[in-house]
Amino acid sequence: ADGVVVSALNTVPDNTQMLRGAKESLSAFQQRLLASQAVMLSGAREKIAGNHVILRHDVSGGPVYSVYAHLQPGSVTAKVGERVKVGARIGKLGGSGNSTEPHLHFHLCDSPDALMCRGLPVHFENVEIPLSDGDRAIQSGDTVLSRATGT
Repeated sequence: ADGVVVSALNTVPDNTQMLRGAKESLSAFQQRLLASQAVMLSGAREKIAGNHVILRHDVSGGPVYSVYAHLQPGSVTAKVGERVKVGARIGKLGGSGNSTEPHLHFHLCDSPDALMCRGLPVHFENVEIPLSDGDRAIQSGDTVLSRATGT
């Protein structure tokens, strides 16, 4: 949805230290990951989301905030105070912050604090779930395609 940028960060490097090593056992990776996350969570809270953009959407009932996190360093183009239209590029997915692999973390919430807000339900329009056996709500882990663009 259209929105106004209320927060943007663009300088956090991708967190390649949290990637699993080619010959690293799952157990060793999980132990190393837990230790790394504990250090990160005890430090600078604002860096947990890594490079990010948070938009405020003014809707009936009060504002809703969308969070786009773990973006690639140097890719965030949205600026605080800027009005962003649907479909505008705001950055590229990456692996910055508390991230074990490149991905986009997205959620809606009730305040501009990405870590301390209350999550809100998300509704996507014009998408399909290619591996589903019929119409259903999107679930964690689903591959989703845009019916408009096919991507």
